[in-house]
Amino acid sequence: MSKLISPSLALCSLFLFAALPADCRDEPIINTLKNDKIIATFQGSSLTTLHDIALDKTIEFAAERGNIEFTKGGMSTGAKKIEKGEYSLTFINENREGRLRTVFELKPGWRFISKQMFVTRTDVEEFHVEKVNPFVAAIPVHAAYTHVLDRDTQGTWAVFQRFASERKGEPDYGLFYVVQNPLMKWTNYYRHRMIQYEADMDWKTEWGEFACDPLCIGTFPLNGTLFPASPISESTYLADPEKAVKWAKKVDIAEILALQDCVRAFLMVKPEKSQKINVGWCENDYQIDVSTVEGRTEYKRIIDRSAEMGCDYILYAPCNNDVSVQKESTDAWGWENLLWLGMGQKIRKGEWDPATTEPLAPSIQEMLDYAAKKEIKLVAYVYPTLGFLQDPQWTAWTERVGGYQGVDMGERSFQDWFVKKLVDFQKKTGIGGYAFDHWYLNGGTSKYAKWNGMRRVLEELRKQLPDILIDGRQTHQYYGPWTCLSGIYPHPFGMDEQPASFAAAADLHTDRLSANHTRAMNWMFSMQAFCPIEVVPGFIGHQTQRSDGERVMRRDKFHTRDWDYLGWRYSLISSIATAPFNHVVNMIPARDMKEFKAFSKKEQKEFAGWLEWSDRELDILRNVRPIIGAPMIDQIDGTAAFRGEEGFVFLFNPNYQQMDAKFNLDHSIGLEEGDQFIIKEIYPQKDRLIGKPGSGVWTKGDTVMLPMEGVRAMVLEVMPLSRITQPLLFNLTGKAKLRGSTLLISDLTGEVGTEAEIQVAMAQKIEIQSVKINGKKSKFSYKGSLLTAKVRFEGEEFGHAQPVSEYDPEFELRQFKGEFSIPKRIFSQLKARKKAWPVDYTEDDLIAPWLAPWRLLLFINIADAATDMELALRINGDPIEIKQGNNAIYMGEKTFMGFYVDLSHLKADTKYKVEVDLPELSPGQFHGLYFENIETEFTESLFFE
Repeated sequence: MSKLISPSLALCSLFLFAALPADCRDEPIINTLKNDKIIATFQGSSLTTLHDIALDKTIEFAAERGNIEFTKGGMSTGAKKIEKGEYSLTFINENREGRLRTVFELKPGWRFISKQMFVTRTDVEEFHVEKVNPFVAAIPVHAAYTHVLDRDTQGTWAVFQRFASERKGEPDYGLFYVVQNPLMKWTNYYRHRMIQYEADMDWKTEWGEFACDPLCIGTFPLNGTLFPASPISESTYLADPEKAVKWAKKVDIAEILALQDCVRAFLMVKPEKSQKINVGWCENDYQIDVSTVEGRTEYKRIIDRSAEMGCDYILYAPCNNDVSVQKESTDAWGWENLLWLGMGQKIRKGEWDPATTEPLAPSIQEMLDYAAKKEIKLVAYVYPTLGFLQDPQWTAWTERVGGYQGVDMGERSFQDWFVKKLVDFQKKTGIGGYAFDHWYLNGGTSKYAKWNGMRRVLEELRKQLPDILIDGRQTHQYYGPWTCLSGIYPHPFGMDEQPASFAAAADLHTDRLSANHTRAMNWMFSMQAFCPIEVVPGFIGHQTQRSDGERVMRRDKFHTRDWDYLGWRYSLISSIATAPFNHVVNMIPARDMKEFKAFSKKEQKEFAGWLEWSDRELDILRNVRPIIGAPMIDQIDGTAAFRGEEGFVFLFNPNYQQMDAKFNLDHSIGLEEGDQFIIKEIYPQKDRLIGKPGSGVWTKGDTVMLPMEGVRAMVLEVMPLSRITQPLLFNLTGKAKLRGSTLLISDLTGEVGTEAEIQVAMAQKIEIQSVKINGKKSKFSYKGSLLTAKVRFEGEEFGHAQPVSEYDPEFELRQFKGEFSIPKRIFSQLKARKKAWPVDYTEDDLIAPWLAPWRLLLFINIADAATDMELALRINGDPIEIKQGNNAIYMGEKTFMGFYVDLSHLKADTKYKVEVDLPELSPGQFHGLYFENIETEFTESLFFE
């Protein structure tokens, strides 16, 4: 949003300008930094211009400088001495208090310049930094628009200013400002700019220089592809979503990509392959006691299955009564006994030190050895801000304020101790990394001191253990991308993994709901928190329910049978599409023996195959960006990734009604090169070529519009076409070849009961006398070098998310009436599924609508449905019990999925009349009736009149 400042802040800014020393105003010495993108010029110690070479635009800065304020006194930038490095200029200013180094850097590939101040005090041994002002300047060019990226109440995370090349023209380029912490404050008065942040932090000279956080200023061309600056929740129903998006404040994708590139330049880890971790926590592994033979046997199934599904790590958090007991846990939720492989209580109390030669408990060592045998690395679960007892100073703040006892992360002695403990423990156990949770920045020191301490711990840990995985839980998501430079990713679900931690939308499958929320959260991480894709977290599957129908959190064996048989593919693809570097897998079929045995080798291979595919294509997927829009009700969303003229497009329809996905083959999806393209579907119909109407082959700039089934994911590959060397068959899968003047199309496959038009693009214009499709002659038309033919496949159409009627956005009646007939093949499909997934379910299990996937369910799709709505449904006049689906299994407003009925008892090929009595609803709120648990079937049998 654009912001104006108060007169008092303006006066503050002008005061700082007036206080500039002569070396900034009058010094004639000119210096430059230059790479292939940016030229920066300096006079004295001040940045005077920033020139973007590709744009041929220059931003001028007047009287640019910075300063640091102490409790008493302060220091300002200056140029009593200048040091030139290969990619840097260092200006050194000294006074009676000490020395201030100001380092400007411009490294190869950067489209921004960084500025960082370093303080050395020579007059005192300890000092207090009150405030840092890294940037004060005036910009003569008027900004047409200022967009301030605020997040929660932490502060300003970044600022964009847009400029127009012509006086009254639309903005076409811009400048961003960002400080590498979440507490930046931005002041903009007329053409004066000031950036500062409150440090309020003690520093000792024995620690060396006090390093202020770098300021980065960068340029970018505006792309023209705009998205809402603050997306609408994926579970919020709007009568007119297009209008809401149209009038929302916008951010240009180029602004976000420029910030992401800036963060990427400072990442300590440059991954060349993805991380694949199963979170045992999400299959409630805390219910397993690995001190027993039975518990270790159960957990070994989790290790086995994780390896079979392609994972390399497991977040390991079972209980172990050999080494800790739950009743002695001191954290707010009573999980401390699960930490540090079970050694957490002893480490907190100082009863066990990993630096000693004392061996691990046999039950821990056995699990480490078994995991290593399966090429799985265990990841220890750790709470950094517990009440560690080694130094009373760490928790002294709690005595002043009362309440929960935890360490103050701003205490440097704790930071040092904690890093050493983490390093010693990893060397002792050989674990693959750490999952940090419960990292609440409470305490006596300042907010900045605590955040700075958290970042320091993470970065020191990465320096000493460069190859470990660092998994982020709460509360990394609150502190922005600069917390993630160590390679840690924010909390995968943006808050908590539990089903009750986010609002459910209309859907009967928990994995699809989790997937929609994952895409929404990753939109936020990418577009609002400008995390580069390397640190965006995935989330595959769901967390199983912890509490029973009485809302009692169960620590015994409870609800272990929870694999979403029909939802996991949508979730897996959704995660890859938004977070290809961090595959966080949840709730695998392992603890329950029935599910463990039922999950076939074919399905294991398919799951692992997608993870392997993402690694093979990682050079392209590292360029993933959102397209179309954020996940919303009644909208399609997606992402795209391109390298040169080849890439992938991921599309998602989270709605039950069929909708059209629409995107352009141009820069709006990241496609900058090439002229002609082939689009191939990878999922759900593998290797189907999608043809452009009238030509088959797509051209740069074309608009692609594809119909998508309800609650469906689609993956497309876009490939450059130089020339056609053999007949290309579009729109259906099959084979096409020429035999003389006859075109033979074989193995043509299509959806049962549907009609389609096939296109065949020829290598050259030739005379076609006849066409045979699946061995039978067919009518065709031929124009230019494109042949078309219409085909109809035998059977009655009845597919995925089959509607009883089309969605009517104007419908507002109190009763819906419709008719349907269920083909016999549908009941055969359900019967075959039960045979393929021979898992028994209790009555309590069956409360979850995604279980027992052989049930024929009918979903009453009402947007913003509430549990207290009164409905009635009749089939041929007979009332049918309406059930309520809940993402947490048991009823709750926030997790309510919607109403449904079980129609498994109906007969095939029989006409049924359905009536639904509805509550009073807004026009379009009733989305219709849809069959659930049906997958689209395909056939080669053609219907000829």
